Amino acid sequence: MNTYSKQIISNDTNVFSYRVLKDSLVSDEILEGHQIKVYNYNDTILQHVDYVSRPTSNSEDPYGYVDDILSLGQDSTENSNTIKLYHYNLVWNDGIPGIFLEQEFFDGSGLMQFITQNDKIRFINVIEYEKLDQGITKAQLRNMLIDVNVLQPHSKNSDAIDVFNLIVNK
Repeated sequence: MNTYSKQIISNDTNVFSYRVLKDSLVSDEILEGHQIKVYNYNDTILQHVDYVSRPTSNSEDPYGYVDDILSLGQDSTENSNTIKLYHYNLVWNDGIPGIFLEQEFFDGSGLMQFITQNDKIRFINVIEYEKLDQGITKAQLRNMLIDVNVLQPHSKNSDAIDVFNLIVNK
């Protein structure tokens, strides 16, 4: 446990637990026709938590992560004069892979996104921040963002996770 964040267990799905900054104010907002949780920390850090149906698997993109990478990459290309850094990493967490995406802008603000899923639900955790100068670091935000646990076990034999399909054969 750390001193800057606290664990939240989802009442919406009872499938995932995640971390938010302590002293964040929580609200429910509508995004693309469904309700999401928004955590506001001192009007400088916003965290959006969303659950959607898992995308249909296909042989080229078994987890839908390629679309996530490309959409953030497209945004980076369109705004290349303001973006200082863009990268993504696969992250193993609680026995399942997820994807971590990050953009940092020249003005010191940025966006971090972590996506993971079980066999039915996709969990999306996004942090948008202004220039960090309140004792919270990017490393702390990254660690908090990817600290997601699956509370309900999933079938290891289902198509939920097959790490070998994450590698594309050439």
